[in-house]
Amino acid sequence: MKFFRGETVLWRWKKISVSTIATLIICIFSSISYAQRTDVVILNNGDRITGEIKKLERGKLEYKTDDAGTIYIDWAKIDYISSKSQFDIEMETGVRYIGSIEMGEEEAKLVVVTSDLRFNLSLISIVRIYPLEGSFWKRVKGYLDVGLSFQRAQRKVEWKLGGEIAYRSEKWLTKLDASSYYTQQEEVARTSRNNATLLGQRIMNNRWLGAFVTSHEQNDELNLDYRALLGGAIGRFFIQDNRYLLVAYAGFSGTREKYRDSEDKIYNAEGILDVEFEAFRYDSPTLDFGTSLSLFPSLTTRGRVRMNFSARLSYEIFKDFYIALDGFYNYDTKPPGEDARKYDYSINTSISWRFK
Repeated sequence: MKFFRGETVLWRWKKISVSTIATLIICIFSSISYAQRTDVVILNNGDRITGEIKKLERGKLEYKTDDAGTIYIDWAKIDYISSKSQFDIEMETGVRYIGSIEMGEEEAKLVVVTSDLRFNLSLISIVRIYPLEGSFWKRVKGYLDVGLSFQRAQRKVEWKLGGEIAYRSEKWLTKLDASSYYTQQEEVARTSRNNATLLGQRIMNNRWLGAFVTSHEQNDELNLDYRALLGGAIGRFFIQDNRYLLVAYAGFSGTREKYRDSEDKIYNAEGILDVEFEAFRYDSPTLDFGTSLSLFPSLTTRGRVRMNFSARLSYEIFKDFYIALDGFYNYDTKPPGEDARKYDYSINTSISWRFK
């Protein structure tokens, strides 16, 4: 009988313990969820929205709410904003602040609160806000392009895949972009072109950055079996605001090449001169334009200069899906090999899916 009572007491204790633990877990997650929704945004028209600041980029504030889900607010339409979370805040000038955000005393102002200082900033001068907390996947963004065509009359099949994935931390921006093109037609040799580039940018103060790059490319049109590149550069943002971005790099690289008409592997030292420009519009429909020009003057082959030019335009058709038009032009003043061509170009259209 005593054993039965002891078992009953033990069973009741376990029941109470499980209920208590479950209640505590629910309370903890509820409090965490509530804490994540205490950021405040006040718009020009006086609307007050409570939610969670995800990030500011390209003139749009990504903001998560309980009722409307994730919304995107034009940065120019915000008068006040506040959050107790810690953020990395970057200005047009390249100056960065780490701290929480309080509402300013005037419209279109905010106060960054650090451990011992307070900074009054104009909202229009802020170009990026990134949370310091958050999982790896919350810092990842990118896009995927897919294009396909088939012509029965000429028995021609053509497809193109391309994409980019980028990850941003407090001090680094890492991007991987790749593309693949293939065409097949009766009585014509198949053609393929593939390339992949990994770029790492070390974000520094006053718009400066350090960069490393490695790439691999193959091009049947240029008779190029492969070209592997490894290099480093110093760059600077000359323009960075909520509509435009202009950055330039200068550095050095080493390449290893092999062309189909030769068994030799060619090693080169090259300079790097690169200019990239982006323009973006977040008013619906979203429109993005980006272009880059890269020059690689050879330090080992006198008179040889490689040039890569590319451009991409994407137009939103519905949420997260775009029509994309992209093209490139590559030129080499002195390509090795007797049958190697000096230039190649292409223009492609595709459907693009963007993830953030």
